[in-house]
This record gives sequence, C-alpha cells and structure tokens, in this order.
Amino acid sequence: MKVFSVVISFLCLQSIFYGCSYMHSGSIKATSPHQQDLAPSENVQPADDETSSEKQFNTFSLSGSETNSTFTATGTIDQTAQTIIVNVPFDTKDELLANLVATFDIIGDHVEVDGVEQNATTGHDFTNNNKVIYSVVAENGSKINYSVTVNRLPSTVKDFLTFSLRADNVPDGDGAKTEIHYVTIRSTAVNIDNVNNTIEVTFPSSIRADLIAEFSTNSSVENPVKIGDVSQINGSTQNDYSNPVAFTIKAGDGSTRNYTVTVKTPPPPPSPKKK
Repeated sequence: MKVFSVVISFLCLQSIFYGCSYMHSGSIKATSPHQQDLAPSENVQPADDETSSEKQFNTFSLSGSETNSTFTATGTIDQTAQTIIVNVPFDTKDELLANLVATFDIIGDHVEVDGVEQNATTGHDFTNNNKVIYSVVAENGSKINYSVTVNRLPSTVKDFLTFSLRADNVPDGDGAKTEIHYVTIRSTAVNIDNVNNTIEVTFPSSIRADLIAEFSTNSSVENPVKIGDVSQINGSTQNDYSNPVAFTIKAGDGSTRNYTVTVKTPPPPPSPKKK
C-alpha cells in the first residue's frame, strides 16, 4: 500500500511540474500554458483586407453616331472642380448629342449615372447644354461626382453664299417723254470665287454709285459683313463700286475673311450680220 501511494504521489507531482493532464484512457498529453494561449478562439474571425477609397477619372470621351455621321470627342477633366467639358464641332447635330456614349479610364471600381452602372452602350442626352453627373465609385463604395457638359465650338466658316447688286430709282427713258419712269436694275451675273476670295459682278448699266448689295453668308455672327469699319446690311447699304471694293466677313470664332468685289459692264451685243 505504501509503495502504491508513493507511485501515485510521484505521478501527481510530475503532472503539476510538467503541466500534464491525466486522461481517462490512461494516456498523458502535453498541454503547455503557452500553447493554450496561441490556440485561436472559435469566435474570432480573420481580419478582412482594407478596400481602397481611391476614385477619379483618368480619361473621358463621348461618341455618337447616326446615318452617315459619327464622331468621338475627348473631354477636358478638371479634377479640382470635378468637371469634364467635351468640345464638339459647331455643326454637330442635336440628333447626335441626344444619345452620346462615354468611354473612360478610371481609378476605382465602376462608374454610375443616377445609380446605374455605365457600360459601352449606355447613352445620355447632352442637347441644350444639358449636364450629366457621372459618379466614380471606389472599391469601398465611396463616390466622387463629375459634372459633364458638351460645348459646341464657335463656327469657323465665313463664306459668301450669294451676292448681287441693284440700283434703285433709275430713270427710264431718254428724257424726251413727259412722264419719267423709275426702275430697278439688277446685276445679271455673279461669279463668287471662294478660293481666290473674289466676286465679279456683271451689271447692265454704267451706274456705279449708290449700288446696293444683296448677299447671304454662312457665318454664325449677326451682321458679319463690313466694308472697313462700316457694317453692311443686306439689301440696304449703298456703296460706290467705281473701283474694286473690299468686303470682310467675320466668323463665330472671331476670324475674318476678305473678298474683293469688282463690277464690270457686260460686253455689247454682237452686231447683226450684213446680208
């Protein structure tokens, strides 16, 4: 009995000293206190990786198409003001601007308009200076909004499309009649040369003073035509065409084009052939 008691006491002392546990099966399993501290708890989940909050447009362009007409225009991005301005030619039709599709490069997860994710076929209406708000969404769900507008560039065209001259209140007859009639004489031929910037007018009279020009242009400017500093009003302003006259047309972008107008008398009719 004493021997058995000593053995049990010795085993218990080993258990306390070495941190061992006596198993019901009779085996001994090491359970170091340090190993117990390192064992993960069932209620602790591994920490998720942090998602990025970075978000911005790097590039942005708009494209549109209709029958026989397509274009793509690159936008100018202002990161501070969070605006994008896309310049298009002055003659871009509203039908094109009504359904423009954006292509872009971003830092972030995706792009939205009114909460709808944008893709290569999503179009928006940019007519009448309409602003569309595009949002770049970061990986963590935060957003940055950019206001996108389309700007028609000023017109560069400045051509005479038509030109003619007339003289009003010209006495009719040789003065022998008791009644004097007054008539309007008009030019009979005009040659507009848009390459050399000249206009040649054939006028069936020797009259050169107080002739009135009737014309049309493709300029977008109101009253774009001048002689010197004097604005020319279509069908109203009188000028002397005894010598060539220099006309200037101003375009919407401020550029100008000069035309030289020369008036000539038509050649006399051929003499009748003698029989």
